[in-house]
This record gives sequence, C-alpha cells and structure tokens, in this order.
Amino acid sequence: MSEKTEESKVAADAGSEQDLANALKGKDWKKILFVVLITIVLYLEVIYLVPLLVLISVILYLLKGEVDSRIATFSSALVGVITGSLNYVLFHSNDKPWPLSPWPGKTDVDVADEATQSPKADVSKD
Repeated sequence: MSEKTEESKVAADAGSEQDLANALKGKDWKKILFVVLITIVLYLEVIYLVPLLVLISVILYLLKGEVDSRIATFSSALVGVITGSLNYVLFHSNDKPWPLSPWPGKTDVDVADEATQSPKADVSKD
C-alpha cells in the first residue's frame, strides 16, 4: 500500500512540475522585462531627478519668492510618471508608463490646438 502512495506522490510531483513549466511558458515575458527596466528607470527618477527638482525649487523660491510655473508643471508630470511606473511594476495596472508611452501633460491634440489658435494681440497702453 505504501508503494502506491509513493507512486502517486511521484506522479503528483511530476504533474505539478509540468503545470509550473506550462504556466511559465504562458507568461508574458515581455512585460516582465519591461517591469525590470522600468524599475531601473524609476530608481533613477526618484534618486536623482526628484532631489534635483527639490533643490531647483528651493533656490527659485528663495530668490523669487515663488517656483517657476514650468518647474511646477514638470514636477506634476513627474509625479504622474512615478505613480504610473509604480502601478505598472507592482502589477496594479497594465497601462504602460512613460518610457513606453508619451510623457504626461500636453498631448498631440493640445499642441495642435495651440498651433491653430491665432496669436494674442498686444493691447498694451502707451
């Protein structure tokens, strides 16, 4: 009776190994590669770019009393990139973040709309 039990355990182990092999073959290896690469990009963004933006913002605030709107816009977009990257690498979302999709902010439609608008007339009084 113990021989049948051992044989069934061996068969079950072999079956589970085959199931694991089949499961690994079916996985999206491209996404796993992207997750690894985006994790590296995310690390570089957080370690180098965020402290640099903080330093620039502090200096501008001390000199001008306010942060430049371009820096604030870029910072907001960077927060969106970091959030999107975290959601992707933690498998919370399948939406690809910045290196694999456009930078958040102005879309092509927004740029085209600005190009079609007429320039504002200068109405300064002399």
